[in-house]
Amino acid sequence: MGVEGIEDFVQGRLADVMADALVVHAAVAALKDEKRRADFEVYLKKFLMSLDIILPHETAQPFRVPAKRFGYILSVTKERYKDESLQLGDAGRR
Repeated sequence: MGVEGIEDFVQGRLADVMADALVVHAAVAALKDEKRRADFEVYLKKFLMSLDIILPHETAQPFRVPAKRFGYILSVTKERYKDESLQLGDAGRR
């Protein structure tokens, strides 16, 4: 999606927390589109399910940090783009 520095962020290779924050902000902005967010969530879930199958085997170790970092991006994205199309404020009132 054109997020500069995403690979270094995911691998934990950026210089500092500020550089991490800039990449996370760019990734969240790239996921503004609802379809992109849905696709990202599906792909991440499949990745995590695959990782879960091979853990705790040593071949899974290089993927632990990326899994956590992609999960963090998803968490921030969900917080930022809350779905406001469903309004339940009047539910239960008659």
